[in-house]
Amino acid sequence: LETPDHNTRLRLTEDPAGANIEVHTNKFSMPLEPSFVLENFDAKGVIRRGELRLSEFNGEIYGGYLSGDASLKWGADWSLSGVIKARAMDPTKLAPNLLEGGTLEGKLVYAMQGKSYAALFAAPHVEGSFVVSRGTLLGVDLGRFLQSGEAGGKTVFAALSGTFVRDAGKTELRRILLAAGPLSARGNADIDAANHISGRFAVELKSSIAQARANLALSGSIEDPHFSR
Repeated sequence: LETPDHNTRLRLTEDPAGANIEVHTNKFSMPLEPSFVLENFDAKGVIRRGELRLSEFNGEIYGGYLSGDASLKWGADWSLSGVIKARAMDPTKLAPNLLEGGTLEGKLVYAMQGKSYAALFAAPHVEGSFVVSRGTLLGVDLGRFLQSGEAGGKTVFAALSGTFVRDAGKTELRRILLAAGPLSARGNADIDAANHISGRFAVELKSSIAQARANLALSGSIEDPHFSR
C-alpha cells in the first residue's frame, strides 16, 4: 500500500500467525511525545491477534537518530512497552537556553498500560540515561562562580551525564555529573509538568595548585533557567 504522494508505504506479507509488516514514512509523530517528529521513519515487525510487535524502528530527529523496538498489546487492557536509543542528536534542540553545541547519546525504557489506546499515554512511565559530549553549559561560568559566587557566563565541558525518570508529566534527573577538566558539578534536578526546574549541585575544583567547593542552585524553567548560590 502506498499513499498517492509516495510519502508513506506499507507492506504486509503472510505469517503463520498473522502478517509481517514493513512501514516507511517521511514523517512520523512519536505517540510518547507528539512534538517529537521523526523523519525518514522505517519500521518492521509482525502483527498478530491482539498484538503488534515492532522488532526495530528508526528515524532522524534533531540532527541525529532514534532507534528502538515496541510491543503493543490489546484486549481487555492495552499495554505498550519497549526501548529507544538516541545517538548523535543536537542537545540544543531540547534545551536551547541551557546547552550549546555537543552531541547527545541516550537510552530509555518505556512502559504504559490503560483501558484504551488513548489512555496509554495519559501517564507514561519512561526512564533511562544520557550523555552529552563536548558541549557548553549556558548561564554559569563554574570557575568564576567558585571565586566570586556570581552566576552568568558559560562553561565548556567534556561530558554531562545522568539518569532520568519521567512519570505523570514530571521528570526527575538524578546522578548528574558535569566534567570540565579540574572542574566538576554533581547533583540532581526536577522538572514539573509546567517545565519549571529546580536543582542543587556541588561544584568542585581539584587541581595541584588549588581546591575549592561551593553549592549551586538551579531554578526558573527550561525556557528561562537561573543559577545562584
